[in-house]
Amino acid sequence: MGERFKSHTMTVLSNAVNRLGDNHDEVRNLSQSVLLKLMHINTPQSVWDRLMTGFSHKLWRVREETLICLQQTIEMYGAKCLSLSKLVGAIVKLLDDPNRQVSDQAMNTLVDIYCNVGERVRMDISKKGLSPQLLHTVMDKFDKARSLGRMRIDSAGSTELSSDWQFPPPYGNDEALDAK
Repeated sequence: MGERFKSHTMTVLSNAVNRLGDNHDEVRNLSQSVLLKLMHINTPQSVWDRLMTGFSHKLWRVREETLICLQQTIEMYGAKCLSLSKLVGAIVKLLDDPNRQVSDQAMNTLVDIYCNVGERVRMDISKKGLSPQLLHTVMDKFDKARSLGRMRIDSAGSTELSSDWQFPPPYGNDEALDAK
């Protein structure tokens, strides 16, 4: 996929999002792969601007897989390539999702964001109107992640990258992504 494919991004994106709700693991995994490749052709933020609809999709599996896709995006491209503050509100709403798998995945996603962004996430979430009990649970998860050494950012805000961290290839270099 290359520059000529950019004009087809919207068509492929909407179909890939719908396939995130498929009953077969292989189809969902391939959809995740397509979405990550679309981010490689465009930019992660431009894809996520359109992918946010997955957080409110009628199928619970699509909501869950959208959260997983966000975690994979952060892992592959880093937190700085996304405007995560736009996404946190939608993720916080999913903490109360009627499906337990979605709410658990929302919690895991928030913890991953916290580990990559730091205290700004804690402050942002405290302003989202969560019940005191749920807010306490979220903050406890953040504290646990910090105590386990999962933070990729220090108190000054600079990123601490472990030795196995790999930066993605530049956008538009699909040969490097296909090799993975």
